[in-house]
Amino acid sequence: MLRKVLFVGTIGGLIVILAQPVFTQNANNNNATIVGSWEFTATPSASSLEPAVPGLATFTSDGSLIEDDATELVPGHATPGHGIWQPSPAVPNLFLRFTNIVAHPDASHTTRRIVTMTVGLDSTGNEFSGGFSFEVVDPSGRVLTTGTGTIVAHRLVHPALP
Repeated sequence: MLRKVLFVGTIGGLIVILAQPVFTQNANNNNATIVGSWEFTATPSASSLEPAVPGLATFTSDGSLIEDDATELVPGHATPGHGIWQPSPAVPNLFLRFTNIVAHPDASHTTRRIVTMTVGLDSTGNEFSGGFSFEVVDPSGRVLTTGTGTIVAHRLVHPALP
């Protein structure tokens, strides 16, 4: 009898331990995570003459962020952005920050564009939106220009395979 109780108790304990991550994930926005690849549109504020900018971003599980956007297609503009993502102090939002190097066509370094965002995932975990700000700084760190805007993104999902 004691063996049976210990066996059932052990199995029950293992089930609870193994199910814990599933319960935690489901309680936290239906497995929502920003990890993965996303397509976005960044729209500068109404006071800007700049058009909306399409782009792509990839978020890794270790908190790294890599982004490419249409401003990087023009020679002499910006490199892809590299940066970080982490939980925001404004729960449940996320804090994102990346930097692009902006160089002359001869590859001489001129400025950096530093973009900071606070975004929130929707209830499906397949879209996020929020606000961004940026500043362009010269090599000495002097701010040359700033701006703000909004961003909306959707996850690039795996297609169903035959």
